[in-house]
Amino acid sequence: MVDSTSQNSIPSKILNDPTNPGIEIALHCAVLGFRDQGDSQQFVEVLHPDGRFFDTSDANENAQFLSCLDQCYSMGKGGGDACEDVAGAFERAANWHWKGKARFMVLVTDNPSHGSDFHTFGADHFHDSRHNASNESRESFRRGFQRCIEGEIRLLHCTCNRT
Repeated sequence: MVDSTSQNSIPSKILNDPTNPGIEIALHCAVLGFRDQGDSQQFVEVLHPDGRFFDTSDANENAQFLSCLDQCYSMGKGGGDACEDVAGAFERAANWHWKGKARFMVLVTDNPSHGSDFHTFGADHFHDSRHNASNESRESFRRGFQRCIEGEIRLLHCTCNRT
């Protein structure tokens, strides 16, 4: 989607779409890989070394971004339960320094957030040991959504089936 050298990238699809003559876009991307509270390396932030988003229309930055993205794939397993700190990761990413005219975040997860308000199964160690997990997750989501509203950041959320 973001590899500027690919014909399937978002910029290539827009540029080659006859209904969008002459429209060129540059994607500025970052990734926040996340696991669980208390896991080693809970967050892997893939940002440019200068602390900004990568400009994937620049060949060097595109290669750098794709290389850094591999960090997220190597995060492995952890936490000991099915839930993850989805709310905390969402809030953290919403508070990055967002620029550009069109800002959107894609939240992809294969597990729900902590707290029984967010799932119907019992495998949630944080909920079992800290009965306010739903409130904590709800507050993180609220702060993240508030930041998205203030920053005009659009959100796309999708889940992956693990099978």
